[in-house]
Amino acid sequence: MTSARSTVLSPAKRHAGHVTTVAILGAESTGKSDLSVALAEHYRLRGITATVVPEYLRTFVDRKGDVPVEPEQRHIARMQRAAELCARRAVARQGGGLVLCDTTPLMTAIYSRFCFHTCDAETARLAALHDYALTLITLPDIPWVADGLQRASEDVRDAIHRRVLAACRAHGVDYVRIGGSPAERLAQATLQIDRVLRLEG
Repeated sequence: MTSARSTVLSPAKRHAGHVTTVAILGAESTGKSDLSVALAEHYRLRGITATVVPEYLRTFVDRKGDVPVEPEQRHIARMQRAAELCARRAVARQGGGLVLCDTTPLMTAIYSRFCFHTCDAETARLAALHDYALTLITLPDIPWVADGLQRASEDVRDAIHRRVLAACRAHGVDYVRIGGSPAERLAQATLQIDRVLRLEG
């Protein structure tokens, strides 16, 4: 019997240039970034090219020194999507592998509707694309930690989490909830990703 680990380890069994893209969604302070980095390290150790697409919003807030206003949401969604596509092309040139998206334009749309009670047409269009092989949603089951301008409160985190689940259902997106300790989260996520890699490889 072949283990999932050994099946995924064999690059020869994978289509040259094939890229598997994973969306990692979740409210603020739910461990998306930590999980993305842990997954990339895990798969690199297994001989698979793995790239993290970081959350553009963080870069935007750091540069601006403030949170975005409603007209800037479109720019954030565009830049997030552009970074995803750039990462996919880069991984394809390296012979294929994983692209791990630490949030997507869907989260931009969710926060737009939550904060501004509206979502522009382009952000909505980019959010609706959601062309990922797998969607993971990190649960708000870890302590809430303040992070400068980007995080509001634990109550907001819970409200956004409910909206993430609702948005996925509205868009017909299948998702897997990821929770628990860092080790448990990594184990749950790799189990799901390994299944996708076996199907696509």
